[in-house]
Amino acid sequence: MAKTTNAKRHERVKVNVTSAEKAELVRRAEAAGQSLSDHLRHVGLGRRSGASPEQVLQLAGLLEQVLEMLQRLAGRFEGEDVEAMLLLVQLQRIERVVLMLAPVGFSVRSNPC
Repeated sequence: MAKTTNAKRHERVKVNVTSAEKAELVRRAEAAGQSLSDHLRHVGLGRRSGASPEQVLQLAGLLEQVLEMLQRLAGRFEGEDVEAMLLLVQLQRIERVVLMLAPVGFSVRSNPC
């Protein structure tokens, strides 16, 4: 996320855009959960935009469904096959990476992997 600063911003930058471009910029800022100024500053300074909270929630929900399926699958192989458990470990690693993209304090489930 962008580093916050207590410094007063006095400088202005004027950028000419079309109505369609402005609408798209506003849409992207809202999707990222930012004001237009914060979004333009963030992207303009070369910082990664990252996923929106909605995208993170959608992906995390999908991963949770896959995790539940893999847990059921692993239960069928109890002690027989290590491969199912390795899949679970890999999915848990992927889930942690996805959640790192989320805003601070974001939680998808009550009992994380």
